[in-house]
Amino acid sequence: MQIVNRGAICGLVGNRDRHASSGVSADLAAGQLCDSGVAVDRFFHALYSTRKKHLMPFLLGTACSEVTETLAKIVPYWNVIQVSFGSTAPALSDSNEFPLFLRTVAPDSSHNPARIALIKHFGWDTVTALSQTGDMYSLAVNDLVTELEQANITCTATITFAENDYKEQLRTLKELDTRIIIGSFSPRLAQRVFCEAWKLGMHGGDYAWILPGETIDALGIKGDWWRAGIGECTTSQLSQTLDGLIIVKSHPTVVGNETSASGLTSKKFTSELNNTGVAHSKFAGQTYDAVWAMALALAETEVLLNRRNESMVQYTHTRRDLAKLLLEQLKDLRFIGVSVSPTVEG
Repeated sequence: MQIVNRGAICGLVGNRDRHASSGVSADLAAGQLCDSGVAVDRFFHALYSTRKKHLMPFLLGTACSEVTETLAKIVPYWNVIQVSFGSTAPALSDSNEFPLFLRTVAPDSSHNPARIALIKHFGWDTVTALSQTGDMYSLAVNDLVTELEQANITCTATITFAENDYKEQLRTLKELDTRIIIGSFSPRLAQRVFCEAWKLGMHGGDYAWILPGETIDALGIKGDWWRAGIGECTTSQLSQTLDGLIIVKSHPTVVGNETSASGLTSKKFTSELNNTGVAHSKFAGQTYDAVWAMALALAETEVLLNRRNESMVQYTHTRRDLAKLLLEQLKDLRFIGVSVSPTVEG
């Protein structure tokens, strides 16, 4: 579970707008593991170890889609709204499956036009899709394959693999002799997949791997994922697989000098965050916007409740009505943030 920059992000929000954050406190748990079990354990610890006056209407996180998926299925039972700053899996956009989930980062499917433009730019007309089993990864590939076909780009095969048979499926992929590979799989398997790809010679100038940014980013190793040894390949061997690796993801900040709702430009936000002395994170902008959005939604919800002599102070984990009202205010938000997403979406 990744929740970044601990008090710094919330501190910046509070310092910019006392009204938006009035009466709100934030307890943040930070972690770098893309581990659903750890995340669920910490969620329940936070839920049951807090005093009544410190109830949790919001859960901030995570940056790892498979962890976010697990939590997003749990939080509705406690009427907690989850806001992610880094999970990009298209499957999370299903509001029926994840009714109390929103995010301040664009889903990976929004990058499909860029992927297609990139493929056309290099004159490639044939690709193969490689995805891990499960909707979290296969849906992203299925949507892209449909768009590829509409763009007259041939997808020779869509290969799926499980954690226990990725080696066999990679050998099948090699036998197809397709050199442009579109991947969609867990960050936890990235090193193992690329280690096997190195053994099979599926890297370098003859191959191009196109991956979503989360496959690398969610590992929390500052991009140097190939330095995390897994036993079968050396760091030198893994680093060789970077040749031909293409990552497609959103630009993390607003380009230009547009002022956000907080009064900060992206450049000013980075400067103020650096002054806090905490380590900078690639998710800093989206995290700031997520916290800002939650504060604005709380303030607006409080105004609406006050009109009928109620208040968010009455919130408990059994108040589905208050969670629903809060969710509606989040969805209705339209504001310019310090990251590229001005709205909060599923």
